[in-house]
Amino acid sequence: MTAQAWAEETFGNAQLGDVRRTRRLVSMARRAALAPAGLVTEVFRVAAERQAAYDLLEHDNVSAEALSESLFRATAHSCRAQKRVFVLLDGASVGITDRLGMKGFGRTGTWAEGGLGLKVMNALAVNEHGTPLGVADQIWWRRPVDVRIGKSKKYRPAKERESYRWREAVERVAGRFATEAPNARLHFIADREAETTLMIQTLLRSGHEFTLRSNATRKVQGRHQRLRLRSVLAQQPPVARVKVEIPETARHPSRQAVLDVRAARVPLVLRDRYYCERKVVELTVIWARERGHRGSKIDWTLITNVDVKSAADACEAIRRYARRWRIEDFHRTWKSGLCNVEATQLRSPSAVIKWATILAAVASRAERLRHLYRETPHAPASAEFSSTEIEAIVLLKSEDSRRERITAEGLTIVKAIRWIAHLGGYVGNRGSGPPGATTIARGLERVDQASSLLAKLQSIGRLR
Repeated sequence: MTAQAWAEETFGNAQLGDVRRTRRLVSMARRAALAPAGLVTEVFRVAAERQAAYDLLEHDNVSAEALSESLFRATAHSCRAQKRVFVLLDGASVGITDRLGMKGFGRTGTWAEGGLGLKVMNALAVNEHGTPLGVADQIWWRRPVDVRIGKSKKYRPAKERESYRWREAVERVAGRFATEAPNARLHFIADREAETTLMIQTLLRSGHEFTLRSNATRKVQGRHQRLRLRSVLAQQPPVARVKVEIPETARHPSRQAVLDVRAARVPLVLRDRYYCERKVVELTVIWARERGHRGSKIDWTLITNVDVKSAADACEAIRRYARRWRIEDFHRTWKSGLCNVEATQLRSPSAVIKWATILAAVASRAERLRHLYRETPHAPASAEFSSTEIEAIVLLKSEDSRRERITAEGLTIVKAIRWIAHLGGYVGNRGSGPPGATTIARGLERVDQASSLLAKLQSIGRLR
């Protein structure tokens, strides 16, 4: 799909009050996809385009909610053919440079750090292979600058707590998919921060599947007393042993972890201290603990409403939760990597949210191509690229290669993306590893320019 077609599909239905604004938004998204950057000045090199972008982002009558809703509904609509969609939930902070504190941003990070910016709850839709399908939801908010979060002992209603955003995201995503992709079965996945009684109750009411990592402090209702969750699981023999690929982090290299897995269906106690309520719900709990590794070990306690009846089911539950790392990759690409949204110098929270939403769509598209390379290498290139794009890839790669035979015949996704990455500066030797989002994006810019030219020549009869 060309950048223009992608931009139209993603933002072409935005209700911004004027069709010219929607056309401008589509043009901005296309340009951001071809030359992603956090600074508006780096994306739009032509003065007229740059001023038009600023006008749209800073316009008071251009709603950030309407712009975002177009992206979220486009993601849900693109999943209509999927039987199962995994929705990865995670919160993040977008730090903004505001030395004078005059732009209206809130507190991020710790109180001592004094960072300013916005908080956001992201929902990323991925398929069963873990390949991103798009941004399913974003919820933005501003923390008070003069209040220490978590330090106040004053009771706050449920909807005024930050934990409410997790539940709100579930309800919003479920509502959109019910309209746009009613046959898709959702499975929500989140880390320990989401594992609250109200969140579990919200997920159960939604009727969708879920897997949450637990703090393992919950109690199990026994015959005569409540028991510690870990003590109950420790009595269960390991039902499986599974290998999980641990991605590279800033502190640790990538590795393969071997996990012993225990699982049990238990009557879990859900206690709400604020409403003074206690309920007992039958849920499956899985305990996966790493063996044979020196240093920090993987130790996961997962709560899910999916039955585990065999060792294969237990292993699948662990691999299912491991897909959560996809949203970490997305955040890296969006915040500080390819899109570098935290470098923006826009002057208002509303403008930042609009620009960050466009870049979030770009980041999910870049991550999709990167994971297609790994997850579906033998699929035909025509499943992701148009015939004109394939023709442009072959043409550009033919000029860049003397040894390799370049042809569109039998072209697969993995080879097409590798060629695109080569056009973007990817070396591709033994120590290079798979191509990343940055080199793929650079190559796509060249491919888009060439495919646009080919399409123009074909339309005027210069090419057959």
